[in-house]
Amino acid sequence: MLHRSHHKLGSLGYGGLYRQTEDFMKFFINCNFFSSYFSMKIFTTVHICVQGLQDHLKKVETLLDELVCLMEDANGVTQTANQNITALLDDTPSEEMLCLVLSFEEETIYQVIIMRVISHMLKLDCDMQKNIVRALNLKTSSPELESYCLMWDLHPYINDDVMHLAWRLVPPQDQRFCH
Repeated sequence: MLHRSHHKLGSLGYGGLYRQTEDFMKFFINCNFFSSYFSMKIFTTVHICVQGLQDHLKKVETLLDELVCLMEDANGVTQTANQNITALLDDTPSEEMLCLVLSFEEETIYQVIIMRVISHMLKLDCDMQKNIVRALNLKTSSPELESYCLMWDLHPYINDDVMHLAWRLVPPQDQRFCH
């Protein structure tokens, strides 16, 4: 029986191999071939993996908190700049200066909006990852694990177009520090 099922595995592809392996493990466990050593080893491995994911999420949350602080700093700088520009316009209002100020304000507002959108996207992605990690346990079925892996890899809340827009706002000389 094992020889025949092994032969079938080669022609099924990854999904079939995964299901066949799962079926074999169920058979193995149901026939009491599964020792307590293997049970403890699997439990320990799953626990270590979940712990690693939780540590990853703590780091992500720390980075998100830093991003919120940076966004607040950017808002403060923007407000200060606007106050300084207003004071400057009060002293020497000219049409050229007004155009320059409006251009600056548009660009600044655009950057702040992109920062807020990215912050929100990252927060949603982090929340999704937290929910996945909370749901992981020894009773999690293979289809559930496959869907969790897919969601984790896809980052459904991250819009690539917005991320590319943001990268265009980073000056080329500063991009070397981001990789």
